Amino acid sequence: MSLKGIKPGTHSVTVFPTTALDYAQVRIAINGQLQEADFYTEEVLPGAPVVFKNVNVSPSEPLQVDIHIIGKNEAALARYMLGIDRVEIEAVK
Repeated sequence: MSLKGIKPGTHSVTVFPTTALDYAQVRIAINGQLQEADFYTEEVLPGAPVVFKNVNVSPSEPLQVDIHIIGKNEAALARYMLGIDRVEIEAVK
């Protein structure tokens, strides 16, 4: 997913997931920064936010957000699903 219209500079980017019984483990990459998260829970719930600090956005390229499914929790149903509620982007002052 490429996000255009974001002013160049340094930003904090927060991904707000949903978690559930059949949700996957993921790797999220934002402009070269990587984090992994497990979106499994026994019930459908808001997940813990995944925060990327000091993300540099250049004038020539949009913010790039990539989400890759990398596996599943041992307790999860093998459906390898995921849900993202929203992505918030805030300029660092």
